[in-house]
Amino acid sequence: MLNSEEIRWGFENLNITKERIKEIGAEGFMEPLKITCADHEGGGNVFFQQWDGEKWVMTGIIVEPMKEFVREMIEKSADAYAKENKIEIRECK
Repeated sequence: MLNSEEIRWGFENLNITKERIKEIGAEGFMEPLKITCADHEGGGNVFFQQWDGEKWVMTGIIVEPMKEFVREMIEKSADAYAKENKIEIRECK
């Protein structure tokens, strides 16, 4: 069984490259994804797909995150939560 530190380490070291996506036969299914301590979004782009009975079909456009708009709100909220709950904020490398 994994503990919380091991799970966090696993997520924060997840790196699914274009090459790996091709290797596992998932081209067109997802974009590359790299999650780190400093970036839990992993790039952030998303798109939606629907199964048509034979294959996955993209149902819209690729949506890019509005990092400039929401990042400050996320940081403020996280800082307040950490302070309120006496959680030490980690320095990401």
